[in-house]
Amino acid sequence: MIYRIYPSKDATLYEDTPRKEQNTGKDEILEIGKFYDTDNTSLLGNSRAVLEFDLTSISQSIVSGDISSPQYRLRVENIESREIESDYDLFVYPLYEGFTEGVGSEADTPHNTKHVSWVSRSLSEAWDITNSTVGKPVDPASIPSLEAYYNFTANVGGFEMVDPIKGTDGNSPSLEVSGGLLILSASNYGGATANLSASLDEGEVYTLSFQANKLTLSGIDFRVYKPDGSYYDDTEVDGYFDTLEGDKLYEMKFSGSAAFNGSDVHKVQFTFFDDNGVDGSQGSLDNFYIYSVVEESVIVFDQFNIDGDIPSTYVINDVILNDENSNHSAIVDGFELVMSASNFGGATLNRKVSLQDEAIYTASFNVDPGTFPSLDGSGDILGIQFDIQEPDGRIIDSSQYLQDTYVSEFTSSQNVTLYFTAEQSGNHNIRWTFFGSGSGDFSGSIDNVKLQSSNISTGSAFTDFKYDAHFISNSGGGTWFTSSFATGNYYKQSFTKYTDNLDVEVTDYITDFFNGDRTNNGFIVKKSKVDEESTTKFGSIKFFSSDTNTIYPPVLETRWDDSVFQTGSLDPLSGDDIILYVKNLGTEYKETSKGKIRVFGRERFPARTFSTTSNYKLVKYLPTTSYYSVVDADTEQVIIPFDTNYTKLSCDSEGNYFNFWFNGLQPERFYKFVFRVDLNGTTKYYDDNFYFKVVR
Repeated sequence: MIYRIYPSKDATLYEDTPRKEQNTGKDEILEIGKFYDTDNTSLLGNSRAVLEFDLTSISQSIVSGDISSPQYRLRVENIESREIESDYDLFVYPLYEGFTEGVGSEADTPHNTKHVSWVSRSLSEAWDITNSTVGKPVDPASIPSLEAYYNFTANVGGFEMVDPIKGTDGNSPSLEVSGGLLILSASNYGGATANLSASLDEGEVYTLSFQANKLTLSGIDFRVYKPDGSYYDDTEVDGYFDTLEGDKLYEMKFSGSAAFNGSDVHKVQFTFFDDNGVDGSQGSLDNFYIYSVVEESVIVFDQFNIDGDIPSTYVINDVILNDENSNHSAIVDGFELVMSASNFGGATLNRKVSLQDEAIYTASFNVDPGTFPSLDGSGDILGIQFDIQEPDGRIIDSSQYLQDTYVSEFTSSQNVTLYFTAEQSGNHNIRWTFFGSGSGDFSGSIDNVKLQSSNISTGSAFTDFKYDAHFISNSGGGTWFTSSFATGNYYKQSFTKYTDNLDVEVTDYITDFFNGDRTNNGFIVKKSKVDEESTTKFGSIKFFSSDTNTIYPPVLETRWDDSVFQTGSLDPLSGDDIILYVKNLGTEYKETSKGKIRVFGRERFPARTFSTTSNYKLVKYLPTTSYYSVVDADTEQVIIPFDTNYTKLSCDSEGNYFNFWFNGLQPERFYKFVFRVDLNGTTKYYDDNFYFKVVR
């Protein structure tokens, strides 16, 4: 089945100054464009579209079992395209923040400035102007190195209370599980320590994380004790903390310590205390993890642990030959990729990697410039230089690196870690350029080259999430996630001058909503950051909005295979000349209706037999390659197309049928069913006035 729902709200956001605060919530179009001044020389700004759908009916149908294994597609009909490039991409991202639609129109004079615009997402709230990373917590089942995990839905687990101090009222402190939380309780100047013993290996790197809320407790002190009885300090721990404040996610990284007297037990302790009087106090812990670090989203990891020539993924190009005897090479030697040059020669060592625009990445490697010289003050290439080249040839500059990690030239051996943001999608060149500035032979090396998608937190500490999707914002124009939590995928559609309509899959985004990984705030449709900021003129693409007075509003399609084919004692139809009819098609259906439509076929000229039953009344089944579609009766516009996966006819002992939900169609319009049968190598269509009306 293909079930359609329509936007609950949508609008266009205009960046140019006259329309920056303008609301277009009731305009009949959604526009994605690029706008210039009257001289057509200076860029004034871009426009983007935002849409939101109420997913309640879909969610309820999934829970009830009426929808299973669905695919979701966002479809928006084109009105016109002006002065656009012959080839371009549109991106669809899930919104990080919701918006209020408003009642404005683009043609309003003066402009309506209430609710969503480029500047604001509601009457009183601006779009977030920060960038951040939002992560989905680690799935415990996916981590073989998990040492401890407690979500406190069943019992206290490994935690025990030690060193209890009764309050002056005589009440003892306690630990209890309530509402999926571990509750720490103390009263009247009393307290205790919640203690967890963990067996950890020396030298192994561990992540410890938990959600804590101090609530009414005077304080909660935190320590991780080594086997020798000492505890870790801020020089040994990434993300160090010793006091819990407020309600937040805490996370730290540390290496397991040497065993003491043959024991490898480390102790995690939460010490809590009440000094506020006789009523007592409480705090809570939730989702407690200890696990060894599992690196996720590794795109490249080259350790060069083979002998022989340069790996095929690396290419030497941009060769420099300043002397007839100069040469260059790169070979694997002793787990290093060694770059060699001689007599004023050199080259660039290149590795091509596909990256996603606006995503954050970590590049790391060990570099040894060896005998390559440093050419200080000359303006020439240093002995070894590193850079990352975007698909259009631009070199990523220092503004795209995070946390002041920008390094491009190396004069000494070092471990390099760089965090950067890709501004374009496509193949990036990860490059090391080497040059020998004198006579003789020169060599240097790199090893342990790694590239991975990143979750960046404060300082140099990472957060460990199974998947991540940071949200992007600027001075306005929406805030959005750059990928799905479920897969890390993002969705775009490539257009040519022959492609008009937006029709893009958004399955992973919708799955994230239903999984509770993020709130359903709708979608944003936009050009890439590179296209928006470039000097290339783009023009304008206009789509119908939900407020159109046509049959072409945007739709979110839910597609799933609900077909069942059990023929019982029925015989198949044979022959090529088949008559098809619908037995129980009503003339009207309320928009809330759901129905089972019976479809029958017979041979036009059945073989003559001597039987007590007419061959014309004998029910036979159509082939499994039989499909339906829905067409608007007035315009002949295909509303639901034939689909070999999602509009198949079913069959039971009574014949062929299909289920249909009429609330996926606009009310107060006439429609018709059209059928297609693929049989014996031929395709035939049946359009015999199978009309019906959907009414409110």
